[in-house]
Amino acid sequence: MSLQDIFKTDLIDINIEVDNEPELFAYAAKKLLAKGLVKPGYAAALTKREKEFPTGLMTKNFNIAIPHADPENVNAPFIYILRLTKPIVVEQMADREKIKVKDVFILGIKDGRKQVDVLAALMNLFVNDAFAQEFLAATTAQEISASVTKHLQVD
Repeated sequence: MSLQDIFKTDLIDINIEVDNEPELFAYAAKKLLAKGLVKPGYAAALTKREKEFPTGLMTKNFNIAIPHADPENVNAPFIYILRLTKPIVVEQMADREKIKVKDVFILGIKDGRKQVDVLAALMNLFVNDAFAQEFLAATTAQEISASVTKHLQVD
């Protein structure tokens, strides 16, 4: 499984209006369930895992969240990118400090052993200055897709 195999343009949503993490997870779970990518109860699984292991991340270029649920909640692997209209508060992974994010990469990893590889590749993406500049300037799903596809390292 390469990252480009699980990254699809139809899983990029921009201008999403939510006020908090639970609303974000409900929105995402509804879309992912409709596509058959996750099991019912996915929003609850995201919430549970995020409480145990927060995924907010401050990079030198932008803040991001990388929520994911345990593999038994996923039917097929995916990366779902959401850009919010306004920032929401999430907890940072390292110290649980609260940070604001507008960009979210929800991961659906079926094989738990691949999760570390996917996270590492995404971390490399997030600290790539050229990617960050293109990604943050993107205003459409197509522009976000082009930026991710251009800079994503295939494993």
